[in-house]
Amino acid sequence: MYAKHLAFKKKARQQIFNIWDLLAIILVVWFFIMLSNSMSYMRSPLPESLGTPLSLDPKHLPEYIFRSIIRVLIALFASIIFSIIYALIAAKNKYLQKAMISLLDILQSIPILGYLSFTMTGFIALAPTTMLGIEMAVIFTVFTCQVWNITYSIYQSIITIPESIKNTDAVFKLNPVQRFLLIELPYAIPPLVWNIMISVSASWFFVVASEAIIEGNNNFYLPGIGAYIASAIDAQNLNAIFYAIGALTIVILLYDRLCFRPLVNWSEKFKYDLNQQPTILHNSWNEKLAKRSRVAHFLWYPVKKIQTYLLSHRFGTVNNTRAAMEPKPSKYEWLKRIMWFMAITSGTCYAFYKIAIFLYYTVTFDEIKHTLYLGFITTIRILVIMVLTTIFWLPISLYIGFSPKLAKIVQPLALMLASFPANILFPLCVYLIQRYNLNPDIWLSVLFILSIQWYLVFNIISGATMFPQNLREIVKSFDIKGVKLMCKVIVPAILPYFLVGAITAWGSAWNATIIAEFAKWGETTLEATGIGQYVTVASNAGNMPKIVLGILVMLLYIEIFNRLFWRPIFRYAESLEQLK
Repeated sequence: MYAKHLAFKKKARQQIFNIWDLLAIILVVWFFIMLSNSMSYMRSPLPESLGTPLSLDPKHLPEYIFRSIIRVLIALFASIIFSIIYALIAAKNKYLQKAMISLLDILQSIPILGYLSFTMTGFIALAPTTMLGIEMAVIFTVFTCQVWNITYSIYQSIITIPESIKNTDAVFKLNPVQRFLLIELPYAIPPLVWNIMISVSASWFFVVASEAIIEGNNNFYLPGIGAYIASAIDAQNLNAIFYAIGALTIVILLYDRLCFRPLVNWSEKFKYDLNQQPTILHNSWNEKLAKRSRVAHFLWYPVKKIQTYLLSHRFGTVNNTRAAMEPKPSKYEWLKRIMWFMAITSGTCYAFYKIAIFLYYTVTFDEIKHTLYLGFITTIRILVIMVLTTIFWLPISLYIGFSPKLAKIVQPLALMLASFPANILFPLCVYLIQRYNLNPDIWLSVLFILSIQWYLVFNIISGATMFPQNLREIVKSFDIKGVKLMCKVIVPAILPYFLVGAITAWGSAWNATIIAEFAKWGETTLEATGIGQYVTVASNAGNMPKIVLGILVMLLYIEIFNRLFWRPIFRYAESLEQLK
């Protein structure tokens, strides 16, 4: 009787409207108000003040922050959807795999000005009289600085799923949809969460270049924190820079506390190693909201029904044996391969032909030789910076990743530092370089380090937190230490995670050349010799042939290095799959 009485009291308490229901209603109402406001803004006509720098009055900062957050969130949602689809196709279609990964290597390395130069006109043409066209161009630009990192993370997770997990496909007779929902997506979630955090942080780095667009005679300053920082730099207003730093600090702390920490907590239950100890305590506010709010249960009910339907119905062919997972060889396999190769080769040759014809009539051979030289200089600069950054951050990140309590403290601090746009440091960089007569070719490289280091840090920490408990026990039992421990155990175990960080850092470094080789503070401009400076100057002048030439030279060096270095290492990492 007493047990029934307690159960009745518990059920009665659950039926009473509680504080969590109120919080859920507030969040839903806030979401629809935000959605309505954003849609109204995007449908509004183009203001006359769009071509002038923003007002630096700090009272406008809440609105600017709000606009920037909306763009980042829309771009992030599109990035996750695109990444899942792209990574699945690349991981499972052997005909398209090499071409898609090569294309991914190229796309992630194109500077943000390259996308803006080619897409701005097209997006504006879709809605020439309203804000929608320009907003779509900016959101697409933010999307390009988020999506490649997330795509690499999902792709690398899918192709390195251990055999012990893959075998459950045949044991439980899963169809493709079930295999994705029950095996592939859960396995990819822990590194995916860390890479989402990196992508959001990278968004703030490049939002300055995307919200303040200067191309020839066309200037656009969209209301946002990025355009506010760009306007403050143009006006040499240090007070406005400090206001922006304060606003960004508050926003970063809020989304770390309200979103990222709960996401990391949630992702830990998907870790493959069941003996692994959690790095952060579970009891977040959104976990309580999901469990205690009837409103949240009501809103989540359709999602649960869809999930149940997908997991209980058969879509596609069920694999009865492990061997059935692999596609059966066809008699015409060689013909399919030739057709795919011819299709890709024909498309590539046609594109290069059109570009070559365009450049033939617009640039000289001396100009091509000059850009090849600039591309070589930038390649050497990025390689040196990558090596130095890895040497410095690898041991620190491993130490943090292997210390759960320290990881809990460092995560919000790292997120805060990663989210500050490097442009904020322009005043200090320009002042110090001028004050001490330093060489911009060397000291502007500090901005490169700021753009790439967090990709390495977050991915190495993610790999260290996923380090299998059984390997820890083996290391203790055999008393493995020093260089042998690092080379024989730690590096092979975290190599897939490190490579995701390294390849995206490599692409981010090329993307950051437009910032790190061309720093401006008011009327003062510092330029470092390199292809990024070349493209930035050409973009500011609206010189399309030079923009195309500069980007092509970038892609040439990127593809050469990818084929000679990154792809062999990725293949080696796949061969170490059994260490997971």
